[in-house]
Amino acid sequence: MWNYPENRLVVRTLEGKWEAKLFALADAEAVLVTAEAARPPLPERDVLLALAADLPKLWHHPDT
Repeated sequence: MWNYPENRLVVRTLEGKWEAKLFALADAEAVLVTAEAARPPLPERDVLLALAADLPKLWHHPDT
């Protein structure tokens, strides 16, 4: 069945599409890792609670 030229063409086409999707996935994973590394750390819980106690101070805080 796979000896027919048209079947080999189909297999080559599918393999090419599969490889392209794998490369796209690898690129997306690299972008995600870079974005996660660039994200600043979250503030400590007590800092957040202190800011939440004074909403105008939270609104005007330079990190918001």
